[in-house]
Amino acid sequence: MTDKIVLAEEFTALAPHDGMTVADLIEANTGGQGMTEADITRLSIPAGGAIAWEVPTIDGEDMVKDLHCVILAFNDHRVFYPGDFSGESKPPQCSSKNMKVGQWVENYDDEIDDWNFIEKGCANCEMNQWGTKGRGKACAERRLTLVLTPGRKLPFLVDVSPGSMRDVRKYFNMMTAEGKVFFGAVTNMKLVKAESGGGIKYSQIQPQFVRDLTRDEFKAATEMREAMAPALEVAVEKPIEGPL
Repeated sequence: MTDKIVLAEEFTALAPHDGMTVADLIEANTGGQGMTEADITRLSIPAGGAIAWEVPTIDGEDMVKDLHCVILAFNDHRVFYPGDFSGESKPPQCSSKNMKVGQWVENYDDEIDDWNFIEKGCANCEMNQWGTKGRGKACAERRLTLVLTPGRKLPFLVDVSPGSMRDVRKYFNMMTAEGKVFFGAVTNMKLVKAESGGGIKYSQIQPQFVRDLTRDEFKAATEMREAMAPALEVAVEKPIEGPL
């Protein structure tokens, strides 16, 4: 593994070109079916308060302290696991992709093939109230984020954890206040060490603005956003003419 800082100027997927765009390649190579969430490689937030990302490459992986990226799309969602995490790779008892209605498993202790799902409103759900898990909520609010990094033709997925949601939302609000759109900028998904009220160390994302995209980069990013956003079940607005 190498230890390096990724430069904001290396966005090869957004560079002008005479051939097929990444959106064209996705369209051709998937037979027009597009990509699903399961097709996209995930970047995991490191455990234990580590402050470097492990970015997979063709040679293995790079340890990256400053993850410069273009955030193409995101989808806020909820997940609820009963009790404390045991390390078992079991799906949550309830999840919601739209933050409004969850799919609740009534018979969670039964075999997965026998699960019975019912719809459950999020707003008044007892698991979505402050103080149901320490000072927080038992039902965790997360943000599934599609990020394009330098030197790659396809983006990664980053599932922003509850401990980072406040800073991530604050960053998006700052972009709005500055008259910027999030997919028209390079963002540094910086990691810092944090500690919970119970003394558990964890890694927290603190996004930082790096620079605006050029007009050509913005056009390419918009095309990629249109091609990739459906994988997150995100509705894409009409094309924007240029960076705000």
